[in-house]
Amino acid sequence: ERPDAAIRELGKLVLLAKAWRQTPDDVELKRLVSTSESREQVLANPDAIQVESLWEVLGEKIETRRDGLVSHSTWLLDLKSAAPQFALLLDFFPASAGRRSNAFTPGDRFDARLVFYPANVLAPKADAPDAVYPLSDGTGGGTVTLNTGADVLTRTFTLPTNIERAYLDVFAQGQGGDEFWYSCVPNEVADEAQSCGGGSYREVQVSIDGQPAGVAPVYPWIFTGGIDPYMWRPTPGVQTLNFLPYRVDITPFAALLNDGQPHALSIGVTGANGYFSATGNLFVYLDRGRKVLSGAVTANTLKDQPAIATVDNTLTAVSGVVGGAVATHASRSFRTSGYVDTSHGRIVTDVTQTVAFRNTQTFAIDATRYEQAIDQLSTVDSTTKTRQGRLGLAVTTEAHYDFPLVASFKYAFDDAGNIVSAPSAVTQGFSRQFSKKLGSLLLYRSDVDDSIDTADTLAFSGGAVTGHSGQRSTQVFRFKDNLGSCYGRDVSTNAGVLTAATDGGGCPGARNPLLWFTHPDGSPDTSRTEDPGIF
Repeated sequence: ERPDAAIRELGKLVLLAKAWRQTPDDVELKRLVSTSESREQVLANPDAIQVESLWEVLGEKIETRRDGLVSHSTWLLDLKSAAPQFALLLDFFPASAGRRSNAFTPGDRFDARLVFYPANVLAPKADAPDAVYPLSDGTGGGTVTLNTGADVLTRTFTLPTNIERAYLDVFAQGQGGDEFWYSCVPNEVADEAQSCGGGSYREVQVSIDGQPAGVAPVYPWIFTGGIDPYMWRPTPGVQTLNFLPYRVDITPFAALLNDGQPHALSIGVTGANGYFSATGNLFVYLDRGRKVLSGAVTANTLKDQPAIATVDNTLTAVSGVVGGAVATHASRSFRTSGYVDTSHGRIVTDVTQTVAFRNTQTFAIDATRYEQAIDQLSTVDSTTKTRQGRLGLAVTTEAHYDFPLVASFKYAFDDAGNIVSAPSAVTQGFSRQFSKKLGSLLLYRSDVDDSIDTADTLAFSGGAVTGHSGQRSTQVFRFKDNLGSCYGRDVSTNAGVLTAATDGGGCPGARNPLLWFTHPDGSPDTSRTEDPGIF
């Protein structure tokens, strides 16, 4: 293991040395191989970011580092900024110097002009898009209702003609008759299974000018009142309070979007059955050195693969007794590829993906009971290869997603056919593994895993809920990356009461150290750790 680590570090140094020899005046490379700018150099730099405003002290942190230095961090809030804007003051001094008196205390306010140090590889600047285009209802910026699989949310844009990269962040939220879409069965067996129709297959389709351009899985969000509200008190389900979008990389189509003509971007939900609430945001990154980029879309195998699921039905109904299962499967592997000729050379982007869905529902129904068990999993395996930059090196990013859901609903009936109890249980998860490599050299890796296991039993009388019992839940969250960030939290509840909350699970020293630019929740990342650049 140690020789491998040494080889990786040596590889990084070789690449840095080659890059620096070619461009010795590159400030970023100089910072990586030698030293960062001094305070005087930053103040004298006319390109340094400067913000003059009224600042409020939010908090501070003082800690002794392993190298014998003490770091003193002070967080500030810009009170005059229209959007939240923050600053971090960092001071270092030898531990032997003793504790310094604080210049500020939380709550202090002062007028000042702050001059910011430039970003570096361990504190990269946010790779913010140059423009954002909303796919919304067009009035108040809200979501759009998609009642059927034929409905689409479409917005037409005339975009800049120098797009290098483009991404579409998608939200698709089941509502109304689709709130419990994962429990639905095909229409022809809906009455027999006493369940919602329309089937269980849901998947977002992204298109440009009617041409398929990408796919997004639908996460099975469960609201705080879903199935049995007591299961989610006090711990809600995965992402219930923080819906995460799924990012679709449409960079292979950049050459098409750059032609100066209007283009229609559309979002649809396969299987929508009254209804899905959908929206999205298009992010574009531009070439600052050229106003018009030429290029081409070189491959799109998705356009020949419609979103179709296969269903295996083994349900039987004999003398009022229903049993068996309904299994739904769908899988597609496809490739999209394209290039643009930029001011810094040709950028080739090649995206290959396999998107799969499976849902198996087992039923046991008779005069005394109704039992439905669901075992569902959506997965994505995505690989993006980008060749760009002055060295012409290929950067490969890989992402794997798992959206597991295991649930059971049971109803017990008395002799008159009235519900007397309803035990339910849900295991829900979200998993994302990401890696970024330069050849075989690992540049960045992150892993996110969030899961909850919960159960409760409702009691009924006269058709109304009269109480509940047996509530319990356990939620486990884990995040780590290869830069030293780590976060873990375990939360347990019993009878509606929080019984345990432990931090640092799976992390060294049971601590939760996080670099500020990480995305521990697994949301789409725009920092340099995950963009297709080398650094």
